[in-house]
Amino acid sequence: MKTLVVEDSAAFRQAFTEALRRTFPHMFIQEAVDGVEAIERVEAFMPDLVFMDIRLPGETGFELTRRIKARHPEMLVVILTDYNLPEYRTAAFNSGADDFVVKGTLDPAALEALVRSFLLLGRFAINDADSEEVDALCPECGNAFKIFIDRIITDGKDPEPKIKDPCPVCGCGECKIGK
Repeated sequence: MKTLVVEDSAAFRQAFTEALRRTFPHMFIQEAVDGVEAIERVEAFMPDLVFMDIRLPGETGFELTRRIKARHPEMLVVILTDYNLPEYRTAAFNSGADDFVVKGTLDPAALEALVRSFLLLGRFAINDADSEEVDALCPECGNAFKIFIDRIITDGKDPEPKIKDPCPVCGCGECKIGK
């Protein structure tokens, strides 16, 4: 799973990122400190999950969430804030956020439960050993390879899971799980 943490407070950003890495050691994490950097990272890194602070230099987290969701509605965005205000919660969901979390209420167990709840929505597969690799096969070029289980998508409509990344050999995007 690829995650982007958008937070201008270096201390919080580093502590939050470290908590994610401890809980999900195979999660790919990038950071951004403002709106410009956040949009650049979204387009280059294509995260599955974005943790977004509200108060950022230049643009608010609400504005950024709106922009991200307009271009990438499949990305999950969680608003992080110090302020548990009803108007902030409303603004978060109106901007397209998938969740709203008050920073002071997010201990390691709650963080793990939050991320796993998104993973278990049916868009991603994960198990307790999220580093598990499974066999994959490309029907176009015949390439057999291993892939981490958190790079697999199920969309709830098609019962057969799909690999999120294109084939590492031919780039076709038609690879299947199993041999």
